[in-house]
Amino acid sequence: MEIIESILTQNDCYRAGRKIAVQGLMIHSVGCSQPKAEVFIKQWNKSGVQKCVHAFIEPNGKVYQTLPWDMRGWHAGGNANNTHVGVEMTEPATIKYVNGSAWIDNNPTKTKEHVLATYQVAVELFAYLCKKFNLNPLADGVIISHHEGNIRGIASNHADVEHIWKKFGLTMQQFRNDIKNAMRKEENKPSTGLYRVRKTWEDAKSQIGAYSVLENAKKQADAQNGYKVYDENGNQVYPSVNEKPVDNKPASNTFLVKITADALNIRQGPGTNYSITGVIKDKGVYTIVETNDTWGKLKSGAGWISLKYTEMLDNKSTQTEDKPKTIDLKVSDKVKVKSGAKTYTGGNLASFVYQNTYNVIQINGDRVVIGIGTAVTAAIHKDNLILL
Repeated sequence: MEIIESILTQNDCYRAGRKIAVQGLMIHSVGCSQPKAEVFIKQWNKSGVQKCVHAFIEPNGKVYQTLPWDMRGWHAGGNANNTHVGVEMTEPATIKYVNGSAWIDNNPTKTKEHVLATYQVAVELFAYLCKKFNLNPLADGVIISHHEGNIRGIASNHADVEHIWKKFGLTMQQFRNDIKNAMRKEENKPSTGLYRVRKTWEDAKSQIGAYSVLENAKKQADAQNGYKVYDENGNQVYPSVNEKPVDNKPASNTFLVKITADALNIRQGPGTNYSITGVIKDKGVYTIVETNDTWGKLKSGAGWISLKYTEMLDNKSTQTEDKPKTIDLKVSDKVKVKSGAKTYTGGNLASFVYQNTYNVIQINGDRVVIGIGTAVTAAIHKDNLILL
């Protein structure tokens, strides 16, 4: 299972910001022949959508988390929104709905593969969440379907997930039992005593090493920006959760330069073969933290510039600028969002936001509204945008 954070920051549910004390988990099925979570993420990540769940499950083992787990969702159509996390399973492209929850199967083999695969991922995810929130999956009302929620009077009248599971002999009681068994297997798993170096515990593919000696794991994490050390139970042991990540760049490698060109391109890497991510037009002073031949990397993280069009300055006599001066933007400019940037109010952005190019739609001081065409994507602080 791989949990991919794709928070729906533009959805009105997320913007409402209401928290819940998680008392249970509700399993849903999307109710249409759509196997891709990305389709729902793009459709729901905007204002005016009166629904929002905590995650979508694909059969390939990927879980797209769309709300913080303890945020109140809009998934149940009833009081279960106040108590339960809501998770949607995608459905195979091989089925067709014909009347309400009734459907026909155009490829039984492919349909079965998809349903059973998403079921197994759901078992793993729910076991993880039960452990996270100290829930007993066999306790009454803890793990329920949307249909069971309706019977209890805490959810709207939907038939999922039983409407699709029953064809393959799957039941909610089996689901609850399988979750409990998965939790027992995890608890009884032999201790390896290894410390794992990853970006996050959930992102197992990012692992670059496993060590029996903690100090060796720490050294490996220090050598790679953004990596942490986790014990066998997934607890972060280095750096501590209250400790800021270590900057591994030696201070002696940094120096100041003054831009001499009227317009100097910022590139993704040290060379003209890398794409342009921005332009410096202020002839200002910038901090270089790394060099490669005649190229220097900006301390702001915006990218690399050619040092042929700069003048090296004395660090002691000139004040350091940690980031480029505020860019001069106008409506209709093309921009990209800097990696790690948040919304103007501090909310998280979906991962795909950092990959797209946007138009500047509105400017109000340092608050810039961006989007594709006239469709608003987010409001961002202007210092977190790269002018293209």
